[in-house]
Amino acid sequence: MRTVVIVGGGIAGLAIAAELRRRSPSAAVTVLEASPRPGGSIRSTEESGFLYEWGPTGFLDNAPDTLDLARQAGLGHRLLPANAEAARRFVVRGQRLRELPHGPLGFFASSLLSAKGRLRVLREPFVAAKRDGVDESVLSFATRRIGKEAAEVLVDAMVTGIWAGDSRRLSVVSAFPKLVALEREHGSLVRGMLARKKGAGGPAGPSGTLTSFPEGLEELPTAIAASLGDSLRLSARVTGIEHATRPWPSCISGLRPRTRARSSPDSAPSRRGAKPIPSSEFSSPRTSSQAGHP
Repeated sequence: MRTVVIVGGGIAGLAIAAELRRRSPSAAVTVLEASPRPGGSIRSTEESGFLYEWGPTGFLDNAPDTLDLARQAGLGHRLLPANAEAARRFVVRGQRLRELPHGPLGFFASSLLSAKGRLRVLREPFVAAKRDGVDESVLSFATRRIGKEAAEVLVDAMVTGIWAGDSRRLSVVSAFPKLVALEREHGSLVRGMLARKKGAGGPAGPSGTLTSFPEGLEELPTAIAASLGDSLRLSARVTGIEHATRPWPSCISGLRPRTRARSSPDSAPSRRGAKPIPSSEFSSPRTSSQAGHP
C-alpha cells in the first residue's frame, strides 16, 4: 500500500489529497497542517451581517479543475456566481473607499490615480517589450508596462483578491500567462488586446465569472477537510523532511511519533515549510525549495 504524507493543509494540499484518494483509493494519505484550521489563506468570517474574506474572494468559473473540485466535495449545488452589483469594486486609498472606474473615460476622470499616474498608463503602448524570456514578478511586469503607481494601486489589489498572494513574489508567467503572451506577440498590452478584440483570440486577461459559495470561499477547504476525516491532522507542525532507508524514502520529523512515507509533497508556504533534503527518490516533482509561494 502506498503511503503519502502531504505537508500543508491549505487548498493546494487538500486538493492533492482529494485527487490522490480519488485516483488511488487504497493509498494511505495523510495531510499535516501546522495551524488549528485547514484552508491556509482562505478564510471567511461573518460579522454584523457582512461576509468578510480574509484571502481570495472567489475563483473564476472558467477553470474546470476548480469547478470539478467543488463538485467532488459535494458543493456543486452551492456554487454562487457573482451578481451584477459585484462589478462595482472599491480600493482603499488615502483612508477613503474609491470606486474603480469603468471604461477609459471613467479612468481618466477618476481620482484613484494621480494625473502623473494616469499619464504613465497612457504610455503603455510605447514602452519597449521585454524579450529575454526571463520570468519576473507580477508587480515587476505591471510596473514596467503601466507604471509604479498603477501597479501598486490597481494590480496589487487585483492580485490579492484573486490569489491572496504577494504581487512582488508571484510569477507573472504562472499567474497571468496571457498577459505575458500579449507583450511577447504584440509588444504592448493595449495593442495586443485591440488585436485580439478584432480577431478570435479571446480575452487577454482573467476571464469568466467570479464564483464563490453562500457562506464564503472557506466552504471549499472545509468540505474537502471533512471528506478527509482523520487523514487530516491539524496543529501538526513539520520541522524536517529527511531521507530514510528503504522502503521508506521519506521521514517526516517534528511529529510524535515520527512519520514515514514513500512520498511527501510539500504544499506549505516556503516561509513555513520544512526545508527538504534533495533526493531523487522523492515523488513530489517540486519541493518547497523549488516552488515559489505567495
